[in-house]
Amino acid sequence: MAEGSTSDSIAVRHRELRDDIGTFIAGVEQRVPKGYSPAPGIPSVEAMMKEIENSNMYAAYIESSQYSHGTMAASAVYRRGLGAELQLGEFVTALDWIMPLRVCWLSFREMSRLVLDRLSNGAVELDWRDFSLSIDAAFRDLALAV
Repeated sequence: MAEGSTSDSIAVRHRELRDDIGTFIAGVEQRVPKGYSPAPGIPSVEAMMKEIENSNMYAAYIESSQYSHGTMAASAVYRRGLGAELQLGEFVTALDWIMPLRVCWLSFREMSRLVLDRLSNGAVELDWRDFSLSIDAAFRDLALAV
């Protein structure tokens, strides 16, 4: 490729961005109080769920991420069959709503615990056990009824 080509310009710009980011990081690190160190890396979602003692939510995260990433599991609600048998449409049933609704419920429950704990410095503790069991039973009954 000839000198001064678009490819060379892009490479130069990428090096400049790398250097700018490196300068920014070094500046931030200089301002961090003594005794702190950078995190070893970005934790996985599974590790974060374990850290907040909520690893049971990881399965819901995995399932719900199928829809945001457009996987076969997600596209299956819009098609049935393969090849000459392929039917396109919207095949959403009540069963398809259980998981997203349950994730909403669990997220609300867990966030409520976290917010109340932080706002009250641990003085307020909700006992969701009985209510949670009845909600879980309602989701189970709905799934079995479909």
